[in-house]
Amino acid sequence: MERFEMTGTTSLTLYKAADVMPLMLCDVLIVDNDDSGSGAMAEDLTAAGYTVRTADNCFEAIGAVQRFQPRIVFIEINLPGWLDGCRLSRKIALLDSEISIILMSADFEALQRTHEYQAPAIVAAIAKPLPAGPIKRFVEHVCREKRRGPLDAGSGCAL
Repeated sequence: MERFEMTGTTSLTLYKAADVMPLMLCDVLIVDNDDSGSGAMAEDLTAAGYTVRTADNCFEAIGAVQRFQPRIVFIEINLPGWLDGCRLSRKIALLDSEISIILMSADFEALQRTHEYQAPAIVAAIAKPLPAGPIKRFVEHVCREKRRGPLDAGSGCAL
C-alpha cells in the first residue's frame, strides 16, 4: 500500500491500494477533523481496494468533491467552522446528485438530530468508532447500489 500526500494549500491525502481491486470501483472521501479516526478508516478501505481521500474541513471537502467526484462521502457531523456535517451534506448533494453520503459521529445527540437536515444523498448516519469489517461491507453495498436513496433496514448493512 502506498500513501501519497498532496502538497499545496490543503492537507488532502490520497490513499491508493497497489495490488487489491474491489469488486466494484468506488472512490471514497472521508471528511473528519480527527486525523486518527479518518486515517485508520482510510487505511482499512484502501486495503480493501478502494481509492480513498481525506479532508479535514468543509472547504477541503467541497474542493475534493469537485475535483475527484467520489461515489461515497463519510462526513463527521460535528465539524468545526461555518458548516457542520449536516449542512455540508446539503452542499455536496447540490454539487453532485449521484453521491451517497454517510454521516458519522461519536456524539449520540448529534446523530439523533440528523433527521433535521435531510438531504436526498444521505443514506445513513452511523456511530463512531467505525469497525473495519462492517464499514467495508457497507461501502461495498453502497457501491453496488444502482438506485440512490436511503438504504432500507432489511439490506443487511446495519452497523
